[in-house]
Parts: sequence; C-alpha cells; structure tokens
Amino acid sequence: MFLGFETSLDKVVNEVECKEAQGFITKIHEEARLTLLNTELSEPKKQYYQRVKTISHDALSRLGNCPMD
Repeated sequence: MFLGFETSLDKVVNEVECKEAQGFITKIHEEARLTLLNTELSEPKKQYYQRVKTISHDALSRLGNCPMD
C-alpha cells in the first residue's frame, strides 16, 4: 500500500520543479499532521497517517532546500 505512495513521492522529488514539489509534499505532510491531532482516530488510522507523515517528511528531507531563483 505505501510502496506506491513512496514511489509517487520519489517521482515528485526527482522530476518536479523543486519549489512545486516542496509545496505539494508539505501539504501532504501538514494534512497528515493535522489529522493525527484528532483524538478519536482509530488505531489503524493513526498508524496510517503516521506513516504518511513519516514518508512525506523523508521526501522533504531528500528534496532539501530549493535554490533561490
């Protein structure tokens, strides 16, 4: 399940312009972070969103800082 997601984010990191990729991945990371604040999430959903958050964080780390234009 997450392998496809990781592959998609790898593609974004490697093929999309840096600032656009950073914005896209940051949005995914932030949505997962905010969803995890919901105390009524089931345990499987918590694990799912935690994994999304971790994968998107790792993708942002690989992307690094975008050069100034």
